[in-house]
This record gives sequence, C-alpha cells and structure tokens, in this order.
Amino acid sequence: VRAVLSLASVFGPAAWIEGVVSMIHATRSSPQAVSAPWADDSVVDWVDDVLERACEQGLVGFHERSALDGLREFAFTMRADRQLIYEEIPAKEKALHHRLAAQWFGGLDLRDPTPWYEVVAEHLELGGRGERAAQWFTRAGRAARVAYDMSRAQTLYRRALALVDLDRIDLLMPVLEGFGEAHYHAGEFTTARRAYGALLEASLIGDDRRVGARAWLMLGRCHRALGDYKEARACFDYALGLFKEDRDSAGIADALDQTARLLRIEGSGSAYDEA
Repeated sequence: VRAVLSLASVFGPAAWIEGVVSMIHATRSSPQAVSAPWADDSVVDWVDDVLERACEQGLVGFHERSALDGLREFAFTMRADRQLIYEEIPAKEKALHHRLAAQWFGGLDLRDPTPWYEVVAEHLELGGRGERAAQWFTRAGRAARVAYDMSRAQTLYRRALALVDLDRIDLLMPVLEGFGEAHYHAGEFTTARRAYGALLEASLIGDDRRVGARAWLMLGRCHRALGDYKEARACFDYALGLFKEDRDSAGIADALDQTARLLRIEGSGSAYDEA
C-alpha cells in the first residue's frame, strides 16, 4: 500500500489510477511490473487491489467524477497523510517521479489541455527541469492571455522568467514578449514598456531581427498609450524599417497600421493615407 500511495502522493492531494500505473511501468516498482512489464492488465489489477485496501483503511477515497475525463480519480482522505508520505520520498526519487508525472500529463489526449499546462510545468520544476518548466509556464501564460485572465498570465510568465538563465536568449524572448503583452492588455503600460525594452535588448543579443522589430512595435504602442507620441513614432519607424529589411509583409502592415492610429490620435484627418 505504501509503495502505491508514495507514487500517488507526487500528483498532489488527488491522483489518478492510470497515472500511478504509468509510473509503475516506468520505474518497475511493483512485483507485477518487474516480472511481466508488458502485462498491463496485471499491474492495473494489482493497483486496484492495493487502493481498495487503502480505501478500506480510510487512507484514500474514490471520486465519482474525475477532473480528467475517462480516468479514475482518487484522493487522500487526510492531507496530512499525503504530506507525510510525500516528504519521506528520497529527493532523487521524488524528482524522477515528478518528471514522470509531467510526462504522463503531457501525453494525455485531452479535448482541452490548456488547464493542465501549469500542472506539467510545476512537475517539471519540482523534477529539476527548469528550462522545460519555463516553456510550459509560457504555454500556460499564453493560454491565460487568450482567456483574458491577465493577472494569472502575469504570474505564470513571472514564474517562467525565474527559471530561465540569461544565456538562454531563445527561451527568454517569448517569455518577455508574453509578460509585456499581459501587462499591456491589463492597461499597465509602464511595466509593459520595461518588458518590451528588455525584449529589445534580448533580440540584439540573440541577433533576432524579427523579434527586434516586434519589440520596437510594442514599445511604440506603449509610448502612444502613455501619451509620448514622438517616441511612439520613432519606434514605429524603426519597426517598419526592420520589417522591410526582412520583407515581412504582415509586419509592414502592422507597423503602418500602428502609425496611422498614432496620426489619427494626433489629429490627422488622412491618417492612413499619410502612413
């Protein structure tokens, strides 16, 4: 019982039988998995029996409905029991189990996987895979932005930033861009401007002209929102020049559109013609 509950504790207060079985196969941590690792049914039956005993002992309870459709969910009856079992797992083994949990969640065929991006990220972080965790936190942040939950998006991007080393510019740039966008769309233009400034610096270090062009465009939007129209126009001009060098027609159109909006704010009656 303790071996199964130890694996289950890694998932949190609630776990899924299929996830525990997946871990057992990956670690061969049951007699059935060791003697016949290809015999899925025997391991599933063994886990079922173990959890039934744990349920009879009042350690876990089964949920009628699962947060993961089609999978069987159960939970520890007492959070203190789960915490005690979890804390007794050796650190190296615990990190491995978190990586396996992340792998299991990431491999599920879900109708809407976006609510689970943060869960995968947290397991990767606890499993010692900071850079991969940052990528999943970035995915989660992007999903929160699409849902217009900017406060949550900011938190997720901030968690991603904490995990990315400055020498990984390729990972840093999408985090900075998302972080800036989350603040911009929340009306926090000063913070967004700082993020876009950092993105511009990162694009120069990474020699990524396309990202640099977007950074100039975003900086221009912030200056315009803050009423600094001269700086905004200069940023849009820089962005337009870079987009033209890259022959990026979509980027050129965006830069011209942003310039026209600025001219209209400044009182030009023929803003789009001038742009």
